[in-house]
Amino acid sequence: VCSSDLETHNIHQPEIEAWTSAPDFFDIRERARSFSVVAAVSPVWNLVLTGEDEAEQLDCLYVSASFFPLLGVQPAAGHGFLPNEDNRTRASHVVILGDSFWRKRFRADPNAIGKVLDLDGSSYTIVGILPAGFRYAGEPIAGTATEIDIWLPLADNPLAASGRYLRFLKAIGRLAPGVSVQQADDELRRIAVELSREYPDLNRGFVISGGSFARQVSGRFRHPAFLLLGAMGFVLLLACANVANLLLARASERQKEIAVRAALGASLFRLSRQMLAEGTVIATLGGGVGLVLAHWILKIVISIGPASLMRTHEIALDLRAFLFTAVTIVACGIFSGLPPVWRIMRSNLESMLRRSGRGLTAGDHRIRSGLVIAQVAIALVVLAGAGLLMRSFIRLLEVNPGFNSRNLVTISTQAPAAIRTAAQRSAFYREVRDKLLTAPGVVSVGAVSRLPLMGSNLGSWLTIEGRPITGQPPEIEYRVATLSYFSTMEIPLRRGRLFDEHDRSNADFIALINETMARKFWPNENPVGKHIKLGANPEKEPWISIVGVVGDVRHFGLDVEPRPEVYRPYDHSPLFAPILVIRSQNPKPLVSALAAKVRSVNSAVPAYNVFLMQSLIDRSTSERRFLMFMLMAFAGVALFIAGAGIYGVMAELVVQRTQEVGVRVALGASRGTIARVFLMDTMRWLVAGVVIGSFAAVGLTTLMKKLLFQVHPFDPLVFICAVAIVAMFALLASYAPALRASRVDPLIAIRQE
Repeated sequence: VCSSDLETHNIHQPEIEAWTSAPDFFDIRERARSFSVVAAVSPVWNLVLTGEDEAEQLDCLYVSASFFPLLGVQPAAGHGFLPNEDNRTRASHVVILGDSFWRKRFRADPNAIGKVLDLDGSSYTIVGILPAGFRYAGEPIAGTATEIDIWLPLADNPLAASGRYLRFLKAIGRLAPGVSVQQADDELRRIAVELSREYPDLNRGFVISGGSFARQVSGRFRHPAFLLLGAMGFVLLLACANVANLLLARASERQKEIAVRAALGASLFRLSRQMLAEGTVIATLGGGVGLVLAHWILKIVISIGPASLMRTHEIALDLRAFLFTAVTIVACGIFSGLPPVWRIMRSNLESMLRRSGRGLTAGDHRIRSGLVIAQVAIALVVLAGAGLLMRSFIRLLEVNPGFNSRNLVTISTQAPAAIRTAAQRSAFYREVRDKLLTAPGVVSVGAVSRLPLMGSNLGSWLTIEGRPITGQPPEIEYRVATLSYFSTMEIPLRRGRLFDEHDRSNADFIALINETMARKFWPNENPVGKHIKLGANPEKEPWISIVGVVGDVRHFGLDVEPRPEVYRPYDHSPLFAPILVIRSQNPKPLVSALAAKVRSVNSAVPAYNVFLMQSLIDRSTSERRFLMFMLMAFAGVALFIAGAGIYGVMAELVVQRTQEVGVRVALGASRGTIARVFLMDTMRWLVAGVVIGSFAAVGLTTLMKKLLFQVHPFDPLVFICAVAIVAMFALLASYAPALRASRVDPLIAIRQE
């Protein structure tokens, strides 16, 4: 049975994230016959738990009653939401606890069912407790909450009764038995057409489509996962090539033994089995040591890795990991033993007896040279990939976020439930601001409805004076900001002016826009003084005058281009949950003190998400940074293994050619000439490996396009540096054996049997 993600897209603005309105979800649930069950989930919401000594902010999700049954999740205690507890028009005030919150707040008390929580001034009865380890992997705004504390019915959400213009839900469905994905998708598109006919002003231009829920959840992790898996495979191949070279060297030294055993009746299968067994033993020993190291390395990786990657599912060396390791060990043993087996099967018994292990045959030399060339090529591919990610990451860090993050602190808070009117919310913010300004070193304080780099935000439809509406109005990002927000964030003013104290009386009729919006809707014009309307019903909305244009801010990530955006004054829409920004001369030692200042306003006022703005920038790049470091680590291991392989082959070659070196020295060859003879072998391997590796790297780095930022997959600087580093390692690895060859005593070498 397949789960599908039901997405509502604006065909005129495909860059806008797909959200579904509550009325659209209810219509889909009633009309769709391709799904046995349809559910909806809200973005992460923040509620305040009161009734304790100190108010506590909780992360919650509002979900429909069908949500947990769709996912196959059964509460560990109590029950899930009942259909009558998810009435679309009447809140039921029940709550289900997450396991972690239950253990922290109620100390795992099994009698917590039936108790009451005071959330935002309302009482909620606990009806269930979720099982340990459950986490909704499809969290709508990934990374905003590593753990959901509580779950509430969708009907309790304050936006559930809003109109179709407000799209804030994610919908998922489970296909009915016998229904294909294509059939379900066709039905969803048909429902979208019906809704656009019934509600042309609100639904025209929107399509509904289905996609794999699993792919939607893991989509952004697929490319990094495949890249790391490929890098791991390349490193494994390098290790196998080294073991194969080792077994070839042993087979070369044991030619007489193998020939005698064959002459005494040992079959080729028996001899081959011995070579394969030796390779498997080496692989098993290496795998055992690797598992011990993996246990410790995994702890380090989990501790330094970003939460969005490491905390989504439990990562551990479980039975599946051991089985995969066992299969890999056997495969590596067989792969490593194949080259010597191939040489045995192609060798002539009489010639093997005649050589008696005196030297390296041409066939052995070709195989071992081929393995070294392959090692050089693989090392170049991994190094080129790591170089591209490093260059991409450097480019990303050079991006201007649109504000100055230095000496900037942010604190999220919420007004107490008793504060209900706009005037009360404005007074609440001013009291918090004044408290913060008394802290030593604080320069300025501002507030906004949604911080930069925090992801998705509610939008608004745009109507421009003098331009007829054809089809669906364009959607823009909508934010509310205080007068001092832009100066505190140091967001530059490009045209016009910012909000000021004189705007309090006409806050409903002015707005600021960003540069992207100015370029898109007023190219080659000055937008200051132009008039717009915001909202789904332009006939009922007043004209708003644009008083200024501010610089673009990267709200969705440093690697995501800014979208058209409008800012409304705080006095137009005083926020119930303002996000504070505080600029201080030295904020690090003041962070906890600033949070305490916010809480001191009222015991019911929480202060959460307290951090330096620079840490928010770091968090936005954490996944790319982690991927880069991991690939660099694989590249370092690949270089080391390739270098060890070249050293081993060169050292064996010096031993095999000791007599030849002695004769050359006896005939007058200098030490430099002898060293150059061996280094030329390395150069030939290096050139061949670089040529093959370059072609392979060009093909494979093309697959990395989605992981790169402002860097071409064929960046010449990266490839030149990768070739230079591989060449340096190869020459360093061959230098010691070549030097040892140049110091061979000719008398000892000529006498050597």
